[in-house]
Amino acid sequence: MSQSDLILNIRLIKSFEYRNIKYLLLKNVSPSTTGKELKELIDNKIRSQPNLASFLNCAFDTIKVYTLSDQSFKDQSLVINFDHEDWIIGDSETLESKGVSNGAEISYFNMEQYQNFKKNPVTKW
Repeated sequence: MSQSDLILNIRLIKSFEYRNIKYLLLKNVSPSTTGKELKELIDNKIRSQPNLASFLNCAFDTIKVYTLSDQSFKDQSLVINFDHEDWIIGDSETLESKGVSNGAEISYFNMEQYQNFKKNPVTKW
């Protein structure tokens, strides 16, 4: 691990309405990692860790920064932040280009479910 490598908290969001979220800690992630490479890394971890088996069939397709490590506040939503649409990391964008540093929280989710939840942000139990 080089000093520039990142440790990231990945928030796997299976359901927005039911707040079904599982955390995954990624170590040794290069700041030059692209969105596509990060998705592949996360998908490989999901397939290889038995405690994430219930997330195998989720149609994850989008990565978005939830909080940056230097942020002193979090969004009011416990599921995902609705502001900062510019924090969505495209396939060719690097983590560094989005200002991601050690300790950042990254959400991984399905964009269609996100858009539906954004229109009607009601949580269920």
